[in-house]
Amino acid sequence: SNGTITNNTIKMLFISARGISLRNSSNNLVSYNNISSRRNSDFGIYLVNSSTANILVNNTIGMGSGVTGVGAFSIFDYSLGQNVLIYNNSFGSISWNKTNLTINFSLPQIDEVIFLQNNLVGLADNPWVGNSTLNSTAQIQIKNLSATTAPTLLKSGNRCDVGFDCNYSYDASSGIITANVSYFSNYTTNSIPTHSTPILNTTNVTKNDTFQNLTAYAQNISDLNGDSV
Repeated sequence: SNGTITNNTIKMLFISARGISLRNSSNNLVSYNNISSRRNSDFGIYLVNSSTANILVNNTIGMGSGVTGVGAFSIFDYSLGQNVLIYNNSFGSISWNKTNLTINFSLPQIDEVIFLQNNLVGLADNPWVGNSTLNSTAQIQIKNLSATTAPTLLKSGNRCDVGFDCNYSYDASSGIITANVSYFSNYTTNSIPTHSTPILNTTNVTKNDTFQNLTAYAQNISDLNGDSV
């Protein structure tokens, strides 16, 4: 417990091998390990018994004989507590905090299974990912945003930051939007157009009455995504 396992290359050579086994072990950081096996009977990371509060960050786990490793367990979680799985880069992050992190395909397969791109965070739209434990509640972050006010959050192109679908906050100083999502899709942002204070011009500035024709001029209108306004 309370240990760190990081930056290791682990190749499993024997039948029913375990790349990293945490048995009754808690509060460990397991990060940036490269674990591989060609057999479906092996487990990349094995969590068992009372293991809890372990944090698994950016581990590359290639399992099974297929390209995707479908059917092989990159993580087999037989523990009794919650553990955390995180994948992140400079564009964004996804964090799962769950009682069961079992995943039966290779990870992370960036841009094939897990998408962390410029203004895009999400999962692949296919049955074996959609039916996995990854398609569940998670916290996501989209980074490197330049909006000065909170952008809208979109799920598969539709606004989801109204109501309970995407509970989110925005830190303009860091350019990071953080959202708690109930299930997965592809998440993007759309910045609200910014403009200067409108100027109202009357046809007769010497009069102050109700029946004046007013024209509004908005100066310096811009949209941070380049959309027309």
